[in-house]
Amino acid sequence: MRSRDIFIFIRHGAQALSNDSNVGSEAFFDDFSIQVSESFIVQQTDYYPYGLIAKNWTRVGDKPTKDLFQGKTYEDLTKWYDFHARQYDAALGRWFGTDPQNQFASPYLAMGNNPVSLVDPDGEFVIPLMIVGAFMNTIFQNATGNVNNFGDFIKSMAVGALSGAAGFGAGQFVAGAVGTIGFTGGALTGGFGGFASGFVGGAGNAWSSGSSFGIGLKSGAKAGAFGALLGGVFGGLSGGSQALKHGGNFWSGKGATFDAAGLINDVTQVGNELEFNNNYAKNFSDEYFGKDIKGLNELYADGSLPKGYTTKGDIVLTSAGNPTRGSTVYLGTGKGSKVYLYRAAFASKEQLYMTMGHEYLHVGFNINRNIYSSSARQESAIAQWQLDQANFWKFDVSYYRAVHQKFGSVIPYSLKQNPNYFPPISIRPWLH
Repeated sequence: MRSRDIFIFIRHGAQALSNDSNVGSEAFFDDFSIQVSESFIVQQTDYYPYGLIAKNWTRVGDKPTKDLFQGKTYEDLTKWYDFHARQYDAALGRWFGTDPQNQFASPYLAMGNNPVSLVDPDGEFVIPLMIVGAFMNTIFQNATGNVNNFGDFIKSMAVGALSGAAGFGAGQFVAGAVGTIGFTGGALTGGFGGFASGFVGGAGNAWSSGSSFGIGLKSGAKAGAFGALLGGVFGGLSGGSQALKHGGNFWSGKGATFDAAGLINDVTQVGNELEFNNNYAKNFSDEYFGKDIKGLNELYADGSLPKGYTTKGDIVLTSAGNPTRGSTVYLGTGKGSKVYLYRAAFASKEQLYMTMGHEYLHVGFNINRNIYSSSARQESAIAQWQLDQANFWKFDVSYYRAVHQKFGSVIPYSLKQNPNYFPPISIRPWLH
């Protein structure tokens, strides 16, 4: 009888015996040895979008690498990444040093406030995701033996670039249509972006390797489905958590609320030439902010309140009991936001302009909550806009300075990327 190979598998203390025959037989050993095979994965690190480490695993007995987010060295002492030109704090999503190239409104912005679509290889210049996709796809195709000449190199670069651009473009298009607050909006944005990127990459690589049109479509569909699944899950969880944080529904985001702070002793007498009603508020908005406020569904100035809000005299209190002059309520996936203005906002035209502008900036941020997910950083950015406007007009500067100082330790988002951004103006437009 010929000898046969016999295998013993041992995992977590459990043993299994196998041989290369379909017929069972007894096994006797007179020269027995066990060969242990280690995991092929030495280290696995998962990140949040801005590079904060979510989970890190290293194979037992191996020394972990410190070259982590975007391939940069992570310093255990400072918890910063060394990008050579500057140090980067992933917990804040900001640089510890100004931008030597002056690429953005704030010199401390990391990856242009968009780490999903941009990278920064040296702390100076950001690179669009399509370039990253080009190189990543080329590296993968080369590792699998599909890059054999310069023509193959160009094809893999082109496919990777198109894949990265398609994913970003599709995600942004859907985000503009449905928003990203709530699981549904976040999942749709992430899912469409993931599918577009996966489909273009899968189909493009297949066609560039000589596959038929039909085979390329199947490869694209398979890669797109996988990308949609991952993007949908992560985008949905991110959108849902943001909705809950602001009192909204986890699934739709409906009811998530953002407020303009007020004072418990706010003046609630309506100012000269002002009227506290919907028509006046709409006309004021149209004249001084324009008729195309992105993401705005309804504007109320008639005493209506969001769910859970109460009043103390004419002062409106949030569900947490804080006085407020205005509120923005997200209506759910694809439905935009509605804005409530309260009597305290109508004490003067200056105060109405500041409050209305505050809420419209929240409306703009709500459109792309996957990018502008931090409410504190939203408020910090808006507080800076309010303080700049107050200084131009010499209007209630001490109050707006106090609001700004409240968020002084929070690094703001760039307002210039907000679709409803309007720069501070030096004149009062109603006087001209």
